Formats: sequence, C-alpha cells, structure tokens
Amino acid sequence: MAIEVLSLQSETCLDPARVGGKAARLAAALRCRLPVLPGMVIPVGADAGRLIAAAGTVEARGVHAARLDVMDSTAPSLAGFEFEVQALGNDLVVRSSSPLEGAPEYAGAFTSYVGVTPAELATAVRGVWASALVDPALAVDSAGGYAAPAMAVLVQPRVHPSFSGTAQLGGDEVTVVAVAGSPGPLLAGWSRGDAAIVDDAGAARGPAVAILGAGLLAEVAALSRRVHGEVGDDLIEWAATAAGVVLLQARHAAPRPAAATGPSQGGVPGAAAGVARLVHAFAGPLGEELMLPLGLPGVHAATLPPPLPTPARVARATAGAAWVAARALSHALRARAWGADDHGGRGAAAVIAQLRGGDIAAVVGRLAAAPPIPAGDVAALLLQLGTVAAWMLQTAVVSSAHDLWAMTAGDVDRLLAAPEPDPDPAPWEDARRRALLRWEPLIYTAMAATGAALQGDPVSGGWGAGMAVLVRGLPTEAEHRPRMVVIAPHPIPQLAPLLWGAAGLVTAGGSGAAHLVEVARSRGVPAVVGCDHNLLFALVGDGTPRLVAVDGDGGRVTVDAGGA
Repeated sequence: MAIEVLSLQSETCLDPARVGGKAARLAAALRCRLPVLPGMVIPVGADAGRLIAAAGTVEARGVHAARLDVMDSTAPSLAGFEFEVQALGNDLVVRSSSPLEGAPEYAGAFTSYVGVTPAELATAVRGVWASALVDPALAVDSAGGYAAPAMAVLVQPRVHPSFSGTAQLGGDEVTVVAVAGSPGPLLAGWSRGDAAIVDDAGAARGPAVAILGAGLLAEVAALSRRVHGEVGDDLIEWAATAAGVVLLQARHAAPRPAAATGPSQGGVPGAAAGVARLVHAFAGPLGEELMLPLGLPGVHAATLPPPLPTPARVARATAGAAWVAARALSHALRARAWGADDHGGRGAAAVIAQLRGGDIAAVVGRLAAAPPIPAGDVAALLLQLGTVAAWMLQTAVVSSAHDLWAMTAGDVDRLLAAPEPDPDPAPWEDARRRALLRWEPLIYTAMAATGAALQGDPVSGGWGAGMAVLVRGLPTEAEHRPRMVVIAPHPIPQLAPLLWGAAGLVTAGGSGAAHLVEVARSRGVPAVVGCDHNLLFALVGDGTPRLVAVDGDGGRVTVDAGGA
C-alpha cells in the first residue's frame, strides 16, 4: 500500500493532531497568503505502528536503541515516495512536525535533515520518525508512564538564505536575532547572532542594523506583525532569500517568567557562605536533626561539609547497629554543643528556623562565635551514618547516599525493620528536592552576596540557586542532582531533559533565540547566556563542588569561590 502524502495546501494540514504543530501552523499561514515554501506532509500514523512498538523498548533498552529499531525497519514501505515530492526539487529539507510542538518545552526536541536528495528521502523520513522517541524525562503521560510518540514529516525545498533567524513580537516592538546563512546554529545554541529591535514605525536599533540593514529588518518585522495578525503567533523563524523573506516556522513563544526579586543580600557576612554549603549538604529532616546542629557552631567563610563515607558491602545487622550508635552519638554531641540552650531541642531548632526565615546576619554572627565540634567527633558520626546509607544504596532504597538526609528517624527505623525494604528511591529523591527548595532562598542570598560574580544576558526570568553541574559533552553523561544549576558551553537542545527540576541554566555561548531558552522559560527555570567563557569555566571547571546563584532578570551569576 502506498504511503499517504498530503499537500501543505490541503485543508487536512490545518489539523495539528493529523500533521503536527509545525506543518499545521505553516498551512494556516499559507492559507493567509503569507510567504511559506511549498511542502508535502506524511501525516501522523503513517509509520505503520513502528513508533508505538519501539516505545515499548525505551525502558528496557534505552532511547537510542529504540530509535535504531525504527531506523532499521523496512515497514512501512517508502518506495515511490520520491515521486510524490519531485515537484519540490532535488535539494530538500525533511522536517519533524509533532503534535507536541505547540508546547514550548518541546522546542528543538526533534530532528530535521537538511540537503536531502530524493534518493535519501526514505532514510531521512525514518530518522525524523525515530526522533519522536524522546528522553523519558520529556515524554511523561498523565499516568506517569512513557507517552505514546507521534510524528508527521514535512518535506520542503531547501533555501540558501543570505541571513536568517528569529523575530518575536512584544508590545509595539519586534526583537530580531539574525545570523548569516542558515538559522540552524542560532536555534541550536551554537551561535549568539546579532540582535536589533524594530519599532512600530519600522525604525531599528541594535548591532544587527549594521549587518542586515534597516530595509531587511523592517521587512522581517513586518512579516512578524503579519503572522501575528493573521494566525496569532508571536515568534517566527525566517530566512532572507533572493525572492524575499520567507516564513520557516511560527509558534507561540513561551511567556517569559515574571521578574521576581531575589532575597535581599544586605549585610550578609562572609560566614554565610559556609552556612549555605552546610544547609545544602544536609537539607532534609534527618540532616537537620543529626548533622546541621553540629556543623553550624564555629561556621566560617571557608567551612565545607564533611564527606559521607559509604562502605562497599553492609549487612542489615551492621547497618542497624550503626544507626543506633549514630543517633546516640549525635544527641551527645548536640547536647555538648548547645547545652542548656537546646533543652527539648528548642535551641538548635530555633536557630535553624531563624535561618530558614531569612534572619541570616544576626544568626550567622552568633554561630561563628560559638566553639566548633571537634572534626574527629563529626567524622565518627558520619562513619556510622555512611554505613546506614551504604546499606540503603545496595538495597536500592535510595539512588544517592545524600537522600538519607531527606528521611525522618522513623523512616530509617521502618526501613531497617522491614523484611524486604521497597527498592524505590523516587520518594526520597522528591523529599530531597523539596528540602532543598525550602533552603534555596538562604543559599541564593549567601551566594549572591559572597560569590564571584559574572555578567551575561538574561533570557529567562526569576532566580534560583543550587549545585553547579558542568556539562561539557553529552548531557547523558551528566550527574542529575536535585535543584542543580546546569552549566554548559552552549544552550544546545540536548540539554532539555536536565532542566526538569533545575534551579538555573548558565551558558557561555548562545542567545535568547536558542530553542533551549524556550524550554527554560516554559519550565520557569532562570537562565543566563553569554557569560565570559574563560571566567565561567575557571570557576566551575576544576572539579570542586560549587554552589551557584542565578539572577535570570539581571543576568548576574555568582559562583561560590571559597572553600576550595
């Protein structure tokens, strides 16, 4: 049976469930006589069930193996497809068009192929279908499972633009970001591009004026306004060709998160940096009961949380004995540190509540003047707690030893007493994330006031703070930490799965036109791009764990430079 192919001009192509968001928006624009390239669409479902079948193997074998299943399949037959699209020429673009593409969090998530010949069409089509199998973090259905993938394929002639880029309408102004040639490097986050703002009278200002010229900028801005007026979209991708400016894509931009003033940093002493490291390390009920009261006395600017050693193999009985010893030792050390002030647990608990409430300056001064707990005693306690955490790791109760801090003492008692503890780390990962969120205002305040500052371009508003996770290579190799700040050379689309639950995004390259910025905005993740490359990677690239505060409205990034 011949595969179904639709003309972009057909009425069927107005249905995003049938042809995907990208094709449907372009079909609507084409009907309004906007400058859209001709195209042919293979609709959703034409993959003969290959995507649904491959989705079933994602959990067992991973996304990449599932994609290869689709690429290697010979069903459905694509024989004769090149005849259907021959009117489009011999130099083609084969583009993804998913029903999910109306949502900004899927910006740049799928694959397109440029410079495809008719002989290569079948391979490119299967490659686009395979890209519908996205990272599980991006494809969760209402029941929490892997969402069924769906993908249409749009084929259009390739253009060779002199300039291209994005244009976004906001109020009476259009912000244009442009690069020479193809828009690919700009949208993928590899290029910063040049920007200009065009007002409603067509007057332009900004670096792009000298490169594109006022006339071309006015033409792009006029197209942006026409698209908004005809189909309601406020963000377009465009290309300047010999025949004029053409529309490559149109969609609704993710709303920029409203400006949110971060906690005040006035009068914060340097010792607050040590407090921030401690509360980040021991965030959670158990950490705040057993460890934080012992680390806070004598805190100073260079205070580092001591490591949690985890033996390789631990028997349940050994873990149980270590747990009893750890609680007894912690209570003894806490009584020694806080004395009568901690009667009934009120002293340390009150100080921790004051810190969480934002009363930092006075509390930190009091803590810094207190005598510290001997490091050997703290190390002995952590050795016992590390034994408990090691048993939980080997029984798959937790995925990280530090998830121990998110438990209560009752949780540990119950797990140690259970005949078969439930190997499900998800509840503790979520509890750890919630605990870090409660401390995030203090961490942001301390880092923003005491850290080494960098300035970049603010592209997604709000503020956040957390541990820096540097991603130099493949995102799949990055350690995923709760409330982490993702640091990368460029805002490439492959980083999108890391933004779920992230506290911030910081890159050296790229611009607000990158697809990843759309994802950050849709997830409410503050983001700053264009930071000084050498300084950024000198601060976070030495392997030392660093807390980072991100101001997505002011473009200011502050990195914990102490305690190394």
